[in-house]
Amino acid sequence: MSRQEDPFLTDIADAKPPLWPPADEWADGERGRRVLERVLAADQAAGRRTSTRYRRAGWFTGPRLVFAVGGLVVVVLAVTLALIVASQMGHPGAVTQTTRPSVEEVTGATAVADLMPVYRASSHNDFASTGTGVAAQVDQAVALGLVSREEASGTWASSALTQGQYALLLVKAFGDLLPQGSFPAQPVDPKATPAERQAISALVTSGIVSPGDGKFAAGQVLSTEIEDLLLSRIQQTLNLVDD
Repeated sequence: MSRQEDPFLTDIADAKPPLWPPADEWADGERGRRVLERVLAADQAAGRRTSTRYRRAGWFTGPRLVFAVGGLVVVVLAVTLALIVASQMGHPGAVTQTTRPSVEEVTGATAVADLMPVYRASSHNDFASTGTGVAAQVDQAVALGLVSREEASGTWASSALTQGQYALLLVKAFGDLLPQGSFPAQPVDPKATPAERQAISALVTSGIVSPGDGKFAAGQVLSTEIEDLLLSRIQQTLNLVDD
């Protein structure tokens, strides 16, 4: 019981209602009504204070709940964004990844088509190209005996050419024109076939294949970079390039 209610109990004790008249008659009296009014007034005041505290607590609890939920959403978004950035930086499949370009391979048909303009320029025979397309260039190479009909119509033409196969093609087209013995011989890829070793050795001693280029492996796939380099040296060796 609160201290505020003690005075009312004191008033009741001081009133000392007699056993007679009965309590209901005492309550209807002047003194009983004053005590009852004070008790009711105190109860109403206490109810107003409780209601005010409840409204204030409810008002403050609402914004606090909104702020808490909003803060939680911000934290979740920040963590998610950090994980996405970290995953993109840590894995090579991301929008920011830098990959090495694949080596562009040269097929047999493409190698023949690139070689034919140089061959025509170096030949003493007077013949013109039958067309600029790859198929026309291959047909002319077949007619001149540089490529067999089986090679032109088989997988050789559509498959990636090896450096050993390209050496055979270059020697077949330009071997009689290249100055043999102009450069010292070098060890040749032991895994090459006898025909490939002979062709590679001829390209080395004529300066078309240089030891400074690195190992010329017969089984390695021919790239456009090596193809352009060897054709350029053949043009320079045969004085087919204007100074």
